[in-house]
Amino acid sequence: MFERGSLIHLTLLSVARQRPGLDESRCRAVLELLAAADVVRRRAWPAKVRADLCESQFLILVVLFSLHPCPSTPGALADYAGYTRAVIARSLRCLERRGWIARTPSRADRRMTHVRLTTPGRGASDRRLYSILRDISTLGEVLPAGELARLTRCCTRLSAQSPNVSPSSA
Repeated sequence: MFERGSLIHLTLLSVARQRPGLDESRCRAVLELLAAADVVRRRAWPAKVRADLCESQFLILVVLFSLHPCPSTPGALADYAGYTRAVIARSLRCLERRGWIARTPSRADRRMTHVRLTTPGRGASDRRLYSILRDISTLGEVLPAGELARLTRCCTRLSAQSPNVSPSSA
């Protein structure tokens, strides 16, 4: 979306330079971060994984991997993954067809469904987590240790600030 050198990127920089009250250097720095994040995301979430799993399915596997052997509920999975319950329901059906998750009704409340990883699902999750983390680690090799620490601090500060910045009304 914010690809460096794209029309969108250049237009935003040009507007930042022309408008009073905007700090071009800050806009440039954050736009560079967004452009880099787009590139890193595409490389860390490669086509081979996208062909195999959609992002919501992957996030469900990560959550269930983390909670294993404890089950979760579709509602909790939606909250953890940041998706709607409808998206989670579709993703659960796909994962269940593959034999990676099992859904069972709660004994205490039959309206409640528990979701857990199956043994094949645990193995599939482990392989995918390792593959993506290996790719992420490789992407980070271009940065020396000091720059990694500085980037982490910058991202932490930007993330902490974000809730305090309210979107402008158009």
